[in-house]
Amino acid sequence: MTVIHLLLLLVPLSSSSTTTSFEQFGLKFYSTVSQNKKNENIFLSSASISLAMSMCTVGARQETLNQMLKTFEVSSTKQLIKTAEQIMHIFSIANQDKQVQFKLANHLYAQKTYQLQEEYLKIVQNSFKTDIKQEDL
Repeated sequence: MTVIHLLLLLVPLSSSSTTTSFEQFGLKFYSTVSQNKKNENIFLSSASISLAMSMCTVGARQETLNQMLKTFEVSSTKQLIKTAEQIMHIFSIANQDKQVQFKLANHLYAQKTYQLQEEYLKIVQNSFKTDIKQEDL
């Protein structure tokens, strides 16, 4: 998973500040997680964590939305969606190489009784290439 993280850092997605903020989130997250683990191995996928949090962010509203946008250092969900689409595109390109195999297993789960907005479901399906599974939580 670390290789994926490095791949996303080394491949410029665009010249926008969104990409930098998205990557900076991953670096800050890793820094926080590894802070007290100086001599230990840490395996995580900042790409997966960022994508999962972005999926939640685009569905958030009001104060929660503002806090999550601040965490990513962006001003709109449109910026996050654009970055997610770019990252998903990188994964699809990498998957075309027969010598490399990437598996991305991001899913969201929602309470079965919640009525999810159709617009949000379309964003998750089209931009993040996944579905939301409704379960009895």
